[in-house]
Amino acid sequence: MPNMFPIATDIPSYVSWLLPVLVIGIVVTFFWQGFITWLLYGMSKQDRSVEAMEKRLHEQAAAAVKDRHDLTTKLVDERFRAMTHEVQNHMQGLLSTIDLMKSRLEDGDDHFEGLDDKARNIELGSVAKLDALKDYMREHLASKRDLESHQQTMASELKHVNGTLSVLGQDVAVLKAQGAKRGGQ
Repeated sequence: MPNMFPIATDIPSYVSWLLPVLVIGIVVTFFWQGFITWLLYGMSKQDRSVEAMEKRLHEQAAAAVKDRHDLTTKLVDERFRAMTHEVQNHMQGLLSTIDLMKSRLEDGDDHFEGLDDKARNIELGSVAKLDALKDYMREHLASKRDLESHQQTMASELKHVNGTLSVLGQDVAVLKAQGAKRGGQ
């Protein structure tokens, strides 16, 4: 039988066992690296999944805060718009009274003495309307205390949302740690 490894005859006998050990070592190293690569790939895949869940969670929380802010803004805008229309209607009556007084004053001096009584009546009517308008505004428009109360309510709700996000973040961290343990086992 011909010698298949001519170089092996040149190697001393006490080293001849080294060649098969090296080959086995290289094969084992190759498979071990393949296994580690597969394991790391699985862990990175799970890590990306957890990061995607965290991102969705943050997006949902931001959307909820934005929706709450938008609804609050709409509510304040609607209330302000309604009050503006009511004030405008009251002011329209006042302006028409003033316009009427102005046109009567321009009519001439011959009615001047008669206008004095009429002007007094109109003035009293205007003062009464202004008082009614002031009373209405005091009763229906938001005061500083109302706005401060609303601001405190929103601050406490935002603290609650932040607390919930913190708890959810901790839950995600625990899930991530469990995923890492499972990937390591």
